[in-house]
Amino acid sequence: MDITRFRRLGNKGLGTLVNLLCRTRNTDPCCGFNAFWREHADALRLTVADSTDGRLWGDGFEIKTLITVRAARGYLRIVEVASIEHPRVHGVSNLNASTDGLRVLGTILMECRQSRKSVVSRRDDVQLDQRMEGVA
Repeated sequence: MDITRFRRLGNKGLGTLVNLLCRTRNTDPCCGFNAFWREHADALRLTVADSTDGRLWGDGFEIKTLITVRAARGYLRIVEVASIEHPRVHGVSNLNASTDGLRVLGTILMECRQSRKSVVSRRDDVQLDQRMEGVA
């Protein structure tokens, strides 16, 4: 099987971090499939963006985690369906547990930082609106 002890430990650690930061109870935010209704696509904010290394944001193994974190932050209901990883029939995995794991970690941290910024921004907007109501 492709899931080594190191990868299993990394998935567990990244999953625990996502669950703590997003208040979810996912078993593995790094593996599996995602499905969502078109009406919820805007909450996921999956846009094409430029990057300095030629890759798009969410263009690698971190896409599953990116969608999971944004779905949780958008208060979308997340339902997991169990899956089993069988031995690979052909070829080898493209996953590099170290570099891809760090990219997933970076995605989690960046999404949490963006989420905090938007909360502060909304709080500032509300305070400004309240001040403007007092002026009017």
